[in-house]
Amino acid sequence: MKNPERVDRIRSALRENQWDLLVCALPMNVLLLSGYWPVVGTGVAVASSEGKICLLVPEDEKDLARRGWADEIVADRPHCIYRGFCIQGCKVGAKASTLISMCRTQLLMERRSAPTA
Repeated sequence: MKNPERVDRIRSALRENQWDLLVCALPMNVLLLSGYWPVVGTGVAVASSEGKICLLVPEDEKDLARRGWADEIVADRPHCIYRGFCIQGCKVGAKASTLISMCRTQLLMERRSAPTA
């Protein structure tokens, strides 16, 4: 069951700090954000300043993730959870979540603007 008060507090905190997204990978934080506890620790929760919550989970945990209150669940092979950053070089044809695409775009922008040593 979605916790509207928690989602409102997250949305407010993001807006107050002028953040577009909050990405959580620690299981406890994923649980607090989405109501889902990653079984093997590879789940990621993303919250947007609009109040949307997305989960990236391994395929075999999708049913467990549905018990939480995420607005969107993207399931994939565990090593492909971070779409576009697969360490095994997979060519994943599935459409990435809008939130994850936004997050990936932001990460790429930050990498390009980071000072080089």
